[in-house]
Amino acid sequence: MLGTEDSNDMDNTPFGGSTYNLITTEQILKVRIKSLGLVRQAQVLGKGYFFSQDINNIKELINSIKTNNSICYQLLPINLHGHCVGVIICGRNQVYYIDPENNPMPDQLTHIFQQAGFNTQQILSERQRYAHNCAPVWIETCVMYLGADSLSQTEAITYHTELLGLSL
Repeated sequence: MLGTEDSNDMDNTPFGGSTYNLITTEQILKVRIKSLGLVRQAQVLGKGYFFSQDINNIKELINSIKTNNSICYQLLPINLHGHCVGVIICGRNQVYYIDPENNPMPDQLTHIFQQAGFNTQQILSERQRYAHNCAPVWIETCVMYLGADSLSQTEAITYHTELLGLSL
């Protein structure tokens, strides 16, 4: 699955009659950022970015990142072989990688960002405790990094469902 709009990629965690996939993860993160009043500081990059050994579309993103000076933090969820990971891009040269299982950034992904002039560093998250819980953990780690209070793994899915329902 390559992060298409109708894909049940990443985790298939049910919430509100839907599942977390790249599109819903992006939507929930956007609404979560808005609800915290952080819209001027953070932007969610979307369009279903994915990364696998043979193919990825991360390189397409690099030029747009390099030219965007107005946003402090750019948040990018990534489908890594069906697992939700992502990066927080700060300015023009820093990338922080988040994996809810605290696995290191894949070498090939590190190389793509470093080749474009980014320094890469990992942010450790609370390790996901439940199977198929990577997207909510990734979202809440981003929230915490931005200086807001994050939700527990058990609270996150319910709250995300409510937020997404209110935004529709």
